[in-house]
Amino acid sequence: MNISLNNRRTFQKSLEKFIDSVLLEPQLISDICNKAVDEKYVDYIKDLNDKLEYIKENNIDQYATVKELEPELTKLKNKACQRVRTFIIHQLELLKKPKTNIQMIQENVLIKYNVFLEFLKNNYIQVFIELLNLYFELMGKLLYHNFKYYNNEMNKLCVDIYTKTDVLLSENPNILRTQINTKAEGIQSDNRSIYSSMGRENVLNNMEEPPIITHVAATKNQRFLLE
Repeated sequence: MNISLNNRRTFQKSLEKFIDSVLLEPQLISDICNKAVDEKYVDYIKDLNDKLEYIKENNIDQYATVKELEPELTKLKNKACQRVRTFIIHQLELLKKPKTNIQMIQENVLIKYNVFLEFLKNNYIQVFIELLNLYFELMGKLLYHNFKYYNNEMNKLCVDIYTKTDVLLSENPNILRTQINTKAEGIQSDNRSIYSSMGRENVLNNMEEPPIITHVAATKNQRFLLE
């Protein structure tokens, strides 16, 4: 009696899990097709992805019940793929705007939608690869442009403390300098000999310092050595 009751309960739980994991609720279909693609939309895609993974992991795609759902499931997958792809491409386009804080968008926006990429990777690998290639191409161009701009701005702040006459030996000793009067961040004031490093080697001990913010340095009229 107890064994039979336990078996029925176990079967009931298994059946409930099967129904919950496979059934496409009308509300979920409506949400995926009609709701705005935002942080809440992540939950809808996660639910759909979980159902697809359950079917795949348990090899139940040949069950009659699952086969009946297949046309509707395929249409819902395609709709989700279309909307997710459009959304991600739009987010990538936003990165192209001038003065965009790319790192902030990566850490505070894009990472919230990693479920979208997981869904595409599991069900639409070609779309997943397409978006990865778009992202890599875009980031390559943005990083190159930003680095080139930063390098140009840093060159404007850089001072060259030496001239072509600053040599160890010269036929005309009168042109040789013994002291450097150039002002720049990092030059030690107590030793400005032309033959001294003036503490510039200390840059090797400050490798973890934050980078120079060029527009702030320009506002403060700061100048820096090449090192």
